[in-house]
Amino acid sequence: MTIALTIVSCDTENNLEPVYEDYFVRLFGDEGYQEGVDLVVEESTQSVLLLGTTTEPDGSRRLFLVKADWSGNLLWQKKLGGPDDEARDIEPANNGGYIVLAQSRDPQSADPTENVKLILITPEGEKTDSVVFGSPMLEGVDYGIERPNTVTTLEDGYIVTGSLEYTTTEADGGLKKVSYMKLRFTNDLEWDEDFLYYNSQAELASGVRSVRTGGNTIYLLGSDNKLFRTENGVNHNFWLFGFDNNGLPVGNKDIPLSDDRQGMDEFLTAVCPSFGGGFFLVGTQTDPSGRQDIYVSHVANDNGSLLPGGPGNRVLPSDGVTGRINPVSVCKATRGQQGYLILGTEGDVGTRNMWLCKVSVSGDVVYWSSTFGAGDRNDDRAGAVAELPDGHILVVGTINVGVSNLKMGFFKLNAGGRFASQPSMP
Repeated sequence: MTIALTIVSCDTENNLEPVYEDYFVRLFGDEGYQEGVDLVVEESTQSVLLLGTTTEPDGSRRLFLVKADWSGNLLWQKKLGGPDDEARDIEPANNGGYIVLAQSRDPQSADPTENVKLILITPEGEKTDSVVFGSPMLEGVDYGIERPNTVTTLEDGYIVTGSLEYTTTEADGGLKKVSYMKLRFTNDLEWDEDFLYYNSQAELASGVRSVRTGGNTIYLLGSDNKLFRTENGVNHNFWLFGFDNNGLPVGNKDIPLSDDRQGMDEFLTAVCPSFGGGFFLVGTQTDPSGRQDIYVSHVANDNGSLLPGGPGNRVLPSDGVTGRINPVSVCKATRGQQGYLILGTEGDVGTRNMWLCKVSVSGDVVYWSSTFGAGDRNDDRAGAVAELPDGHILVVGTINVGVSNLKMGFFKLNAGGRFASQPSMP
């Protein structure tokens, strides 16, 4: 099913009429252009907090926050940070507010590098604290932050997961390598200097999310090419790396989660809790011919120790999966037929649309899929997906409404992934 939305105006938060409470499309933004990245659902207030990046007319980039109710009504919108911040993640914080992760750069620096920026905000979007963490130096090696991906809230602080870039001059003649990054901060956003924030054994690795599985054990979930090391960045597998509160390896500390076949390249992109108490992993698999498929994996939680388990790994069935799709978000779908909602960006740069599907708990059946956006010749990108308690689906993303005119798109669909009234559900 393909849903094409013709959008001709741009600079208001409600430019598609009529707007229904049961399903709708809303655009948020003003001057410049705004991108939709992530969302958090507040069940107690029946509202949703949307996170994105706004590029101002002068070229500076700031964080863009929007709060709307489940009927699509704008409650407020605000801008934070700057002058060169890119939104990455938003999660509930320990203090009743939210923690926002941004990838930040200082444009005034002679050699600007990526930094991690964390901002604590109230439920109404007011900043209460923030910290910027730059490239660390360890044992004479300059570690540059390549990409912060997510922030995880723990009982006693926060962990930022992503990738570090470093140079192994003596061992590899100056080749650039990429390692997992796991930065730990206290509840007051102070960097924990004693926490081991990298994995020295990584060859070409990227961290997607860290999760606490019980007690003193935390796991980083990501991708690594240890099994078949190459210098051209292929042969990755889904990977997990267990560590304790000091960042030191514990448990199943370093094992692959996807099939160990040379020539296959599996990259993890999204993680959510599974129905069995473990985690459901989604990413892509590329074979030597260049064919790319959506790849899913299940991780079991055995008394705090993560290990491959459950239905195992598989390529998503081709039913409803047409074209090249890069998944960006996944969540549990608990109403009706249980399973998972997978959101991705479909198509090539310049003609992309958002793509959404629902798969079974095992991942071997695609119940339905839909493609939607501003039109076939526009370039839209997916951000994040969530399910409401009544089965409705919320999506945030980026809508291209004209030449260099991007707006944050907020979508409400029924449980079947359609812009239609909610069907009866078992």
